[in-house]
Amino acid sequence: MAVNQKILGLDLGIASCGWAVLEIGDGDGRIIAAGARCWEAPEVDRVPSGGVTVPVRSVATLSGRSVSG
Repeated sequence: MAVNQKILGLDLGIASCGWAVLEIGDGDGRIIAAGARCWEAPEVDRVPSGGVTVPVRSVATLSGRSVSG
């Protein structure tokens, strides 16, 4: 008799949180439940180490990432 394990997987982002509950058994597995919660992304980052607030969009532009919205 095999014991099935349940695993909670999380994917945390700046504007969302994804989750899934998996059941793993004898060489197979299945998704029991999954979902996601989304919210508005912050426009201004919290105060960085320099003490100056910086808009998130300008940081993303400087790093070469594309920001939509």
